[in-house]
Amino acid sequence: MAAMKQFLKPVLWIYSVLLGALKYLFTPMLWKRITLIEAICLNKRNWYHDFTSLGIKTKQFDDPSYKLSQEQKDGIILNWIDKYIRISESTPFMKGVELFCADAYYSFHAINAGVGKMLALDLAEDSGEQRSGILKQAEIIQKILSIPEDKLDIRKYDVMRFNEKCDFVFVFGGLYHVENPLKLLSNLRTSMCQLIFIQTIVSLENESVDYFESPAPGWNWGSRFSASWLIRNLELLDYRIVESKLEIANYNFALRDRGSLFLVCQPVSSDTV
Repeated sequence: MAAMKQFLKPVLWIYSVLLGALKYLFTPMLWKRITLIEAICLNKRNWYHDFTSLGIKTKQFDDPSYKLSQEQKDGIILNWIDKYIRISESTPFMKGVELFCADAYYSFHAINAGVGKMLALDLAEDSGEQRSGILKQAEIIQKILSIPEDKLDIRKYDVMRFNEKCDFVFVFGGLYHVENPLKLLSNLRTSMCQLIFIQTIVSLENESVDYFESPAPGWNWGSRFSASWLIRNLELLDYRIVESKLEIANYNFALRDRGSLFLVCQPVSSDTV
């Protein structure tokens, strides 16, 4: 079986390249917006997100957890984008930031909801996951959707240094990737944002309010913590929990990885939502 997989790997790669090239040749819209190389990249099975909801079919990694994770997140996050930040024509200059953006999937949805500008930040290949090429994928989607750089600014950036002013911040799937998540959340107080949207993996193995460890179990980077630990510390940092949901991440095996916590938070000094 292992030998068969090794044999099929280059065959599937060649098939993917040829299919991407054919799609490019027979799709005039792509000629005007992306290069042949970018069209081949678009067709590879190495995407974090499927962009079908934005009119672009991308192929996620073979690991089914990517698909299942996105389905769970979309069911909550896209509803929250509609509920909290979809804006009218009278307020077109609202600015948002997506930390740990990967392919900037949720930044594109925010722009689609009317946000005036998004800043999408990720360490990419320098992150714990070593996500090589991930920002290039975001730039390909940006070109296909014809979104100018002054509306979507995609940067390789250490999110722990973020201190720009903005109206809201997305922190989806990132808090457990850093050794000191409270330092990041404390830094965000300086951004003067009105809302922070969080999704993070939390432990269901240890749900104590005092549970935190870094690095995360089985990793040499990141962290793991309980939902109650995070909520208590957000409140100590003067955040108000506007809305919260704790879901079961059935796509993860270990109990320490099976909690998926969603939060909408507001700095206490901000106007009431």
